[in-house]
Amino acid sequence: MAEDEVLIDPHVENLLIFPHSNDFHRYWLVEQRYLILQDKASCLPAFLLAPPPGSHVFDTCAAPGMKTSHVASIVGETGKVWAMDRSEERVAVMNQILEQCGVQNASVFHGDFLKTDVTDKKFSKVKYAIVDPPCSGSGMVKRMDELTGGNADRGRLEKLKNLQAMILKHALKFPNLQRAVYSTCSIHEEENEQVVDEVLLDTYVRQHFRLASHLLPSWSCRGLDTYEFGSDCLRADPTKTLTNGFFVAMFERISEDHGHQDNKNKKKKKQREMDESVDPEEKFPNKKMKFEEDDVADGEDVDGDTPVQMKKKKKKRKNKQD
Repeated sequence: MAEDEVLIDPHVENLLIFPHSNDFHRYWLVEQRYLILQDKASCLPAFLLAPPPGSHVFDTCAAPGMKTSHVASIVGETGKVWAMDRSEERVAVMNQILEQCGVQNASVFHGDFLKTDVTDKKFSKVKYAIVDPPCSGSGMVKRMDELTGGNADRGRLEKLKNLQAMILKHALKFPNLQRAVYSTCSIHEEENEQVVDEVLLDTYVRQHFRLASHLLPSWSCRGLDTYEFGSDCLRADPTKTLTNGFFVAMFERISEDHGHQDNKNKKKKKQREMDESVDPEEKFPNKKMKFEEDDVADGEDVDGDTPVQMKKKKKKRKNKQD
């Protein structure tokens, strides 16, 4: 694209594409925060979460606040965003950014989300959550040395994975939650598909949530196909999507009707499997005994005859006697 061109992004609403060579910081629209500089991949979580205007959203690990400001603009003035971070310094930065962006519908506070009582009455209207936990940052283009994964510290990745899974599970326990988006700026399987896989195996999660399918179908870069749910996740890649490396998955609550139907289907399937495993002679012992008694009474060898054929023969003999 030419330096004087601006494109409308084909995936994310209200996102404009500028030439990479532009010095945005000299634009007064950027200085006044009418335009927010943000990588396209990091715009995906709030856009895909798509909370309706007036909704309450909880951003679990919100600093520095870019996703917070994005989702705040989506829910509008009648909505509310709870923005938390456990780093006091990062909370201060977030407050500054949100103020510059003119965000007035966010409640920012310092704290550890894992210690937050999600059943507190003040969160009773929270139906949407953004879970963008601490990660390795291996997808950031400026860390190209890590993009190959060769320098990954497996011990650190395991610790991050455990923390990420705990935060996501905790977020899914908001009593009235309908959807939660999970994202990282990491390229590592441990922080992405492995976290989703672990959370989906959790008993509570399995009973109340499922992974949203057909997430942004027009996005060609999907999760790893070694997982059954891989195609339901999104990945971003500097070479394929011209963005930072990124990962997104969406959890949505299972409706009661859908849950009841699933249970019915499981019971029917189980019954069919049980029926198929039972020997017909064991399933209908009385019928077998009846046929055997009839055969003996007639004094006739009926090898190869079916029950229907046997009845016809008996009827014919009766007619002859008449």
